[in-house]
Amino acid sequence: MNERSIPSTAIYGGNLARTFEYRTTGVHATPHLHWSFPLREGATISCPVLVAENVVYVGDSAGFFSALDARSGDLLWCFATDWALDEGTDDLRYTSTGVTAFCLAGRVGYVASRYHTLYEVDLSNGQAIRSWDKEALRMRISCEISSLLFYDQLVWYPSGDGSVSRLDPATGSIATFLFSYYGPPVIYRPPHGDCDVIYGYELIDNSMLGGFYSISFLAINLPLSGLSYPLDLAGKKMQKNTHLWYMGEGDGKEVCEQIYEDMCTVMDETLYAVCRQHSLDGTPLSTELLALDPFTGAVQWRYTIPEGEDPYDDLIQLAASSHLIFLVTREGVEAIDTHTHQRRWTWTSNDDERHALVADGLLFVLDKAGQITALDALTGEQRWNWQTEQPITGEVSTIAGATLYLAMGHTLCAFR
Repeated sequence: MNERSIPSTAIYGGNLARTFEYRTTGVHATPHLHWSFPLREGATISCPVLVAENVVYVGDSAGFFSALDARSGDLLWCFATDWALDEGTDDLRYTSTGVTAFCLAGRVGYVASRYHTLYEVDLSNGQAIRSWDKEALRMRISCEISSLLFYDQLVWYPSGDGSVSRLDPATGSIATFLFSYYGPPVIYRPPHGDCDVIYGYELIDNSMLGGFYSISFLAINLPLSGLSYPLDLAGKKMQKNTHLWYMGEGDGKEVCEQIYEDMCTVMDETLYAVCRQHSLDGTPLSTELLALDPFTGAVQWRYTIPEGEDPYDDLIQLAASSHLIFLVTREGVEAIDTHTHQRRWTWTSNDDERHALVADGLLFVLDKAGQITALDALTGEQRWNWQTEQPITGEVSTIAGATLYLAMGHTLCAFR
């Protein structure tokens, strides 16, 4: 299965560049409830909803991975992970992540459980084809498989202690690399050439501060063969030529630049990242949107938030579409024009924003209280606004085929 052919609605964030733009029909008028699917008692949706070939895939906190008919909401099949089969987990359904992550790869899906088990599931019937436990996956016990990515015929997952592993389902071989990422990674696929780039973080173990902390933002060379450069795990250092460039803290600089851990995307052959500058004593100086060369890390331009207008303490998401970068905060959205390098428009809200999706020229902003606002992506003009009957939970919603799929309490709702 070539991941280039996977529909955007079947990948979290809409694509490997994680722009949150979905190649699908948008919802152009105030929507209404089309159908709802109740989860098992006490369960919530625990990871992003994905849609492929008129099937909606859902992972829940009770440990079940379900397939629903996108047109009717009817249950097609349900796969129970080891977390679901353990009766001792019943009381944890409200707070756990029984299914911690899943990804789709053509006719099969890969599903991870809270017990560090990875399943290969036949998407036609919901039956397990095979599985790997945490020993086979070389997992650290303390690490949760918080994301899964199918890339270049390989399954990528965080494996703990600041490392990422990839599994070759064809051979069962596993390789581990000494970098990390938060959530599904961002991958740059150049229009020409044979070298993809994945962006992540180099971590240091600081036991005095209680764990691992990111010190460098890395761009790592990933040939399309999937044979990435291995890392020297014993020495805890990168081998020669394993990364293209990095942006780190310190290095004798009087001003340190720290990339936000989950705030980068690629559009029009440019990497965009949110950066906080601070002095060596930790005093914050400014917050900027950086436009970087994806291969060299050279700064092409910067957009600095005007003094006294820094909303990025509450920044929750970066999205991109049509030469615009959307900075989504808990108070609203700011659109930055990548042609002029200036603010194009702003939209403010009195509600606690939760998540944003782009489709068919519209930016859909979802807030925690259940309000949905559709904005014209180019102008910021409001097209419609609607208040649902329940709060929207988590950043797991998606859009496909003129339908918004929203996690609301213990229910998945389809609005169109």
